[in-house]
Amino acid sequence: MSSAELIEAKAVARKAAYAARAAVPEKESASARVIERLTALDEFNRACTQLWYLHIRSEVRTLDAVRAALETNRRIAIPYCDGPVLKLWHLTDFAELEPGRWNILEPLATLRGRQSSHLAASDLDAVVVPGVAFTEQGMRLGNGAGYYDRLLANTPALRVAVAFENQIYAALPVEAHDLPMDFVITESRVIRTGARQFG
Repeated sequence: MSSAELIEAKAVARKAAYAARAAVPEKESASARVIERLTALDEFNRACTQLWYLHIRSEVRTLDAVRAALETNRRIAIPYCDGPVLKLWHLTDFAELEPGRWNILEPLATLRGRQSSHLAASDLDAVVVPGVAFTEQGMRLGNGAGYYDRLLANTPALRVAVAFENQIYAALPVEAHDLPMDFVITESRVIRTGARQFG
């Protein structure tokens, strides 16, 4: 498949998966079951520094889970976009956030100069990864901007994708830079992909 054909195949798959994700009924309760499975996962619980995404649109809801995580003794990070780079913010309180690009909650512009709140990809022990579609082998189709591809390429952290069951596909068009997830968690199951081994 040529590069142009692969890009087109991804666009077609992404459109179908967006529609499937948007059609999930009772997203709050389905998301709660996803998060329950995620937070019961031993490998994830061993992670001292966890990167969580803050959901928008039809993604698995994470805001309540992040609030709960802030009450633990773990270091909680959230991502935000700075040009082509996904930067990482050590979050201690939701009061540090405001709606930014695409209406995603981001660190207040007035706080971003606080260097002590910035983390590096190498600081992460686990990443909660959003996506548009996944396979049982852990392959992921994202939104197309490559933010998480670049982040995950620079950290050995555990990769845990959260998704609704109808976001799981038998196969997806992938490229060499597309890294597999270690786990894909839905409201129905925990998929251990075997992409990498963890003790």
